[in-house]
Amino acid sequence: MSAPEVLYRYLGSPEVEGSAPLAEPARCWLCAGGVRAGMPVRKWIGPAFTSHNRARAPSSSVICAGCIFLCGRLSPVPGRPPKEGKTTAGNWRNYSHWMIEDADGAWTYGNASKGEKPRILEALRSRKHGRWWMAVADSGQKHVIPWAPINGRAQAGVVIFDEEVVTIPSTLDLADEMASLLTGGATKDELDSGDWTPRAWSLLGPRLEDFEDRHEGKRGSPWFRLAIWLAQRDESMTEQKPSIERAL
Repeated sequence: MSAPEVLYRYLGSPEVEGSAPLAEPARCWLCAGGVRAGMPVRKWIGPAFTSHNRARAPSSSVICAGCIFLCGRLSPVPGRPPKEGKTTAGNWRNYSHWMIEDADGAWTYGNASKGEKPRILEALRSRKHGRWWMAVADSGQKHVIPWAPINGRAQAGVVIFDEEVVTIPSTLDLADEMASLLTGGATKDELDSGDWTPRAWSLLGPRLEDFEDRHEGKRGSPWFRLAIWLAQRDESMTEQKPSIERAL
């Protein structure tokens, strides 16, 4: 099973124009999941499609109904209706998505915009009693769900971050430490590069030394980059702390 297959069934297998049951079992050209219903790839793919090299079963000639639905511009995203005055809502590639299976085998689904990163962290932190998958969208210009690996029952796992596969550790301490440094006055550019400004040293000196001692070797890794993306400063704490910056 693939992430699109699981999600499409969860949504009730909505009708997809042009899709029909297959006479013989097949694998989906895009996600490599089993195809119960779908259509020939040559009928689905359009001139604007640019992810040919990401097809997970390139020898297949069919695409599943789930991928067709989830890649459709007008396919509705749960909980994301059109904004007031608009006739169309955001599409699936504009959001991050995840599904988590409980101990009884029932799946739950969630999504988040780029402004709702705490929801993504909450999902990663949640106790995993069964299988789970997550597809994190950064640019909003790329579909991510077809390539999301399905993990087993463990806190650690693998997620897709736009086009990059990221191994998630069992704890999210790195993202939490980054959020604490951001709240203290660091910037994401500084976290990413390790090029700390005099301002950052004046605000966080000993904490930066400790962070670099423990994490410098991880800089540039997929998880380090995703952790920076997920980390957000605590705005309430930022407003309350004394403003050393004004004195500099």
